[in-house]
Amino acid sequence: MHIVEPYAKIIRYMSVPGDGADDYGEEAVRFIEETGRKCYRSEGTSTRESYKHFVGQHALASRHTSMLRFSCVVVDFMIDRGVAQEITRHGKTLDFQHESQRYCNYSKGKFGNSVGFVMPRGMTDDQEGLWRTAMEEAEINYFKLLSSGLKPQLAADALPRATASLLSSVGNFQSWRHFLLTRTTAQCHPKMLDVTSNDTLDGTVILKNSLLDQFQRTFPVLFDDIEHGGDHIENMKKAR
Repeated sequence: MHIVEPYAKIIRYMSVPGDGADDYGEEAVRFIEETGRKCYRSEGTSTRESYKHFVGQHALASRHTSMLRFSCVVVDFMIDRGVAQEITRHGKTLDFQHESQRYCNYSKGKFGNSVGFVMPRGMTDDQEGLWRTAMEEAEINYFKLLSSGLKPQLAADALPRATASLLSSVGNFQSWRHFLLTRTTAQCHPKMLDVTSNDTLDGTVILKNSLLDQFQRTFPVLFDDIEHGGDHIENMKKAR
């Protein structure tokens, strides 16, 4: 058994770099302006900075968010299977590749002959001791089932939702806006906030490079109005 630190990481995104451009995230946002101007037949009137006004006014303030679909961002999540189930509920707007317990045999060497688990934050010492015992017993029973000849896809029944798994997700800017508006609020599951938002625990920041941080840093303007630990009802009033 081993403990896995959860994370969410942007691993690839579409961009159309211009001459001498070194910020491809910014260029990906400029491409939204380039394609969006076709709606207004104002091609050729953009400047290096005009994308900020265009995207802010036409895509967000005017809620013409369909133009944000001219984009593609891939994110890797390392989360437990419970959080993965919540993320895959966004299947109408995002697509996924998820670590398969049908085929992954955690008794093999490439997994270190060990099952990984994502531990909740904020437990007391006694609670953590009980949690670790439960995970260790689950791992023992899983390995016993494999040793009995049961296939991994059935032996995995012994593993809890805290089992760590890799989930790759792909979507456009509109899809990721909706995801971040709904999955960074104070009402979210704490393990979701472990990877999406700079959530706090007893006043201490527990994540300094959240998925929301990455989107705000990489893609100017598009995600600046989303707050860490916001309110779900208020977020649903924003362009998405």
